[in-house]
Amino acid sequence: EKRKLYDTFGRSGMAQMEQYGVGGAAAQMMEHPFAIRALAFVAWFALSLLLTFVSLYVVKVDAPKSWSWTAVFTPIWIFSVFIIPIGAFIVMSGAKTRRFDQLFTGIGVILFVVVC
Repeated sequence: EKRKLYDTFGRSGMAQMEQYGVGGAAAQMMEHPFAIRALAFVAWFALSLLLTFVSLYVVKVDAPKSWSWTAVFTPIWIFSVFIIPIGAFIVMSGAKTRRFDQLFTGIGVILFVVVC
């Protein structure tokens, strides 16, 4: 297992694995580079939607446009459509494994989206 990690990530990856331990979420993500890319894409997508919303909101408030508020809030709704299933997946996996920290994290994600 260590040889595979060394072949994939080199010395710096091995140093991080020794520093933070071989087990755990960080080690599992390092073993699967696709998970790191997927997480980076989700973060980029969420930030781009939020920045689009802020830009539309500023333009709507600052200059009298004929846009409806529905068009302004569309990026937030798109963000919610993607985040709520992720939160539900976290809740279900936390309930399945009886990990309450994961369960409460998923509930927090869902409540954050619903409240906002």
